[in-house]
Amino acid sequence: EPGPPGDGRDVLRACAAVTAPLLIVHGVRDEVVPVAQSRALRARLLELGRTEGVDFDYLEADDDHNGVVQAWSPVLREAVVRFCLAAGRTSLPDQERR
Repeated sequence: EPGPPGDGRDVLRACAAVTAPLLIVHGVRDEVVPVAQSRALRARLLELGRTEGVDFDYLEADDDHNGVVQAWSPVLREAVVRFCLAAGRTSLPDQERR
């Protein structure tokens, strides 16, 4: 649940001020934080005129709350690498370029 308005936890309001690229990854079987919250964030970013694949990347993984990161699937790994490269944060080591 988002916090009360104005307490800094309402991401749907706060995201309008975010200018940094975002990578949103959520497990569809997450019982701690419902995937609907990330879906609402994605929808809000689109409403604000942000472009998916440019201003933010969104990925739903077939996993639960912790499993998304613990499994470190090839799909997640590729999404993280692509996001970092697009943000100019890193370059691929030689063995990863193949």
